[in-house]
Amino acid sequence: MKKISLFAFLCLALLQNAIAQKEPDFNLNSEQETVYWNYLVETFVNRGITKYTYPQKYYGDIKIWLINGTPFDSLAAETMVQEVAKLIPNKIFQTNKKEEANLTIELLSPNYRPNEVQGPPSLNGEGGLHRNFSRIENVGGRYNNAITERYFSSIIGDSVPQEDRSKIVQYFVIRGLASAQNFENPWSIFTQGQYQVVRDDLAYNYYDFTERDKFCLSKLYAPDLEDQLKAQVLNEGVWYYLNFYWPEELVLGFKIVIYVLFFLLLIALSYKTILTRKFKIPYMAYLINALLIFLVIIMVACVELYTPVITYFDGNDSPKGDFLFEYFFGSFGLAMIAIVLAMALFFAEKYFVKDSYGLFYKILLKIFFTMLVLILALVILFLKSSRSNPDTLMIVLTVACIAVFAIGRGVFLYFKERSDALLRQKDVELSKLKELKSKAEVASLNARINPHFLYNSLNSIAGLAHNDADKTEKMALSLSDLFRHNINRENRSMTSINDEIEAIKSYLEIEQIRFGERMQYTIFVDESASTLEIPRNIIQPLVENAIKHGFSKIMDKGAIELKVEKNEQGITISVYDNGSDFPEGVVNGYGLQSVHDILELTYKKEAYLNWESLPKKRIWIEITNKGFQSD
Repeated sequence: MKKISLFAFLCLALLQNAIAQKEPDFNLNSEQETVYWNYLVETFVNRGITKYTYPQKYYGDIKIWLINGTPFDSLAAETMVQEVAKLIPNKIFQTNKKEEANLTIELLSPNYRPNEVQGPPSLNGEGGLHRNFSRIENVGGRYNNAITERYFSSIIGDSVPQEDRSKIVQYFVIRGLASAQNFENPWSIFTQGQYQVVRDDLAYNYYDFTERDKFCLSKLYAPDLEDQLKAQVLNEGVWYYLNFYWPEELVLGFKIVIYVLFFLLLIALSYKTILTRKFKIPYMAYLINALLIFLVIIMVACVELYTPVITYFDGNDSPKGDFLFEYFFGSFGLAMIAIVLAMALFFAEKYFVKDSYGLFYKILLKIFFTMLVLILALVILFLKSSRSNPDTLMIVLTVACIAVFAIGRGVFLYFKERSDALLRQKDVELSKLKELKSKAEVASLNARINPHFLYNSLNSIAGLAHNDADKTEKMALSLSDLFRHNINRENRSMTSINDEIEAIKSYLEIEQIRFGERMQYTIFVDESASTLEIPRNIIQPLVENAIKHGFSKIMDKGAIELKVEKNEQGITISVYDNGSDFPEGVVNGYGLQSVHDILELTYKKEAYLNWESLPKKRIWIEITNKGFQSD
C-alpha cells in the first residue's frame, strides 16, 4: 500500500512539474505572433544564434534579495515573482540571505553614505550614483550566455509615492532576468531605464510589463528556444535562416565570395558593353559608369543588410520592410548624386586634361579628379547624415577605398589607352596591307585582261594578213597605239574616264577594221563625268563582250553604243548592242568576272555589274557617289 501511495505521489509530482513546465498560451493570432517574434529577434538575438551570440539569461534558480525595501516593496516584488513564475520554468523566489542571492535590488535614500551600501562595491564617485553590476559565465559550450549574478541600485526620494516605488521594484525584477543585445531600441523593459535616480524634482520613466514582454520572457526561458527560433526564422526564407545561424566568420567569408563573383560577373558583362565602349556622346561613358558604381553600392548594401540578420523597427513595431522601402527610396537620391558627380568629373577632365599632355600626366590628373569628386560625394553624404560624431576609422577606410578605386581607374585607363594606341597602330598597318593587297590583286586582274585582249587582237590580225595587207598594217598600228596608251600610265591602277574612253576608241578602230561596214559604233560621255577616276580596263571587257557574244553571231549589221552618264546617285557606264540576247542565269566570260572582282576590291558594295536583254540589250556598271568618296 505504501508503494502504491508513493508511486501515485510521484506521478502527481511529475504531472504538476509538466504543467509548470508548459509554456503559457497568449492567445495570439498569426500576425501578432509574428510581430512579437520579430521584436524578440530584434531585441535579444539581432546578431543571429551562434555560440558567441546566444541570449543571456539565468540557467538555474533565481533568488532575489531586496535591500532597504519596505513591506510594500517586498509585496510588489513578490507579486512580480508570482507572475514571472507562470512564464518561465526556473524557480524564482525572494530570499533574505545575501550569500545565496543572485539578483540583488538595493533601494537607497538621497542622503545615503557609501559605507551604508550593502551590495557589490560599484560606486563611480560622481554624485553618489551607482552602476549596475552583472557576472556572466559560459554554459553549454556557448560564450557569455549565463547570468550568475546581477545587482541594481536606485536612489529614491523620500516623498516618492509607494505606487511608483512598487513600479520601480518590479521593473528591476524583470530587467534582471535577461539582457538585450540591441541597446539602440529604447522600447523595451529589458534595456536601461531613462534615469537611475528617482526624486521629487526629477522625472523618471520605467516601462510597463506588457504582453509582448511576457511573450519574450517566456520564449527566452523555453527549453526549446532554439528549435522555436529556427522554425520561426525559416518562415522568413532559406537565405534569412542561413544568415541567422551562420557564425560571423562564415558570413564574412560568404560575403567576400559573393563580392568577388559579382565583381567578376560585372566585369565580364560590362567590359565590352560599357567599360571599353565608345559612346557618340562622351558624357554617356561617365554617366553609365557612375550608375554602374551606384549599382555596385546598392548590391553591397543589400548584402550587408541581410548578413548577419538585423531587423529594423520603429516605435510601432513596424517590420524592416518599411525600412527597406525607405532605403531604396533614398537610393534614388544617391542616383541623382551619382549623375551630378559624373557630370562634374566629365567637365573637369574635359577642360583640365588636354590631349596635348603626355599619357602619364593625363592619368595622374584623372586619378586626382576622381578622388576629388568621390571625396566631395563623401562630404555631401556626411552633411546629410544626422550623426554629429562620425566614426574616424570608417572615414579613413572610406577614403582609402576611394584612393584605391581612383588608382584602379587610373591603371585601367592607362592600359586601355595603351591598348587603344596599339590597336590604332595595328589598324593603320592592316589598312596599308589591305591597300597593297587590293592594288596587287587589281594589277593581277589587269595583267589577265591585257593578254586576253591581245590574244583576240592578234587573231584578228592573223585573219586579215592573207586578205588585206593595208588593213592588217592599220590594225597593227592601232594595236600599237592601244598598248602604248596603257604602258604610259606608269603602272597606276586608276585612270580618268576620258583616258579610258581614248583607249576604247583605239580598240574599236581595231575591231572596225576587222568587221568593216558590218560594225558601227557611237560613244557618248557626260562632260561632268569625264575627269572622274575609275579602275583602268573595266570598260574594254564590256565592249569586247558586246562584239564577241553579240552582233558577231548575227548576219545583219552590228551596232555598238557606249554611254557614260552622271546622275544624282553616281555614274552609269553602259554598253548597248543589237546582238542576240544574254543567256539566262550568270553571264560567263573571263573578262566580265575580272571586272566584277575589280569593282568588288575597289568599291566594296558601292559598285556593281549588271546586264539585261529587255527593253534594250545592254550591260552596265553602276558606281555610287559614296563609292567615289571612299575611293
